Amino acid sequence: MEGQGGNGVYTYFWEGQQIAGPVAGSATFEISHANGGASGTGRVQSGDGQATETILFVSPPACAN
Repeated sequence: MEGQGGNGVYTYFWEGQQIAGPVAGSATFEISHANGGASGTGRVQSGDGQATETILFVSPPACAN
């Protein structure tokens, strides 16, 4: 995930759990799944209080098919 705007310092959340931050820039993290893809709610919050969240769907890697 990559935050944009705000004050340039971001905290990242996946399914309500903080996964990174506060950091300047993007965050990369691993998710796991049993079968098929995975979905969950991603949230990015800027240090100045601005935030956005969305449901993300992550397709399984090609080698899993």
